[in-house]
Amino acid sequence: MSQNDTHPPTRSYKQHLVDRLQAREDHGAGYLDAALEEGASIFLLALKDVIDAYGGETMLATKTGLHRVSLHKIASGRGNPTLSSLVAVMEGLDLRLSVAPKKTGAAGIMQPRQPALKAR
Repeated sequence: MSQNDTHPPTRSYKQHLVDRLQAREDHGAGYLDAALEEGASIFLLALKDVIDAYGGETMLATKTGLHRVSLHKIASGRGNPTLSSLVAVMEGLDLRLSVAPKKTGAAGIMQPRQPALKAR
């Protein structure tokens, strides 16, 4: 290659991720779901990516009524959001929290606890 050859500009990983999250509504939900499987701190870092992709902290603060500084603290991984704050953030992103059984046991179904037997 000569020095005059030009290469297409590269995008950062962050910009690529934001573009992918903006491409389809369900990408943000899937990304957060996968991050949550890795742990709470990873989830909060992924939440920052989704917030950035969906308009940023200032837009989300306006939409949710939460302070931008509080949102920044939550999304930086340094915060410990309350359930009500997390629900507000998710609603502001047009997402929702849900609960599902943890897959355990051979069949992948949670096994109910057996009642303790009483001694006579």
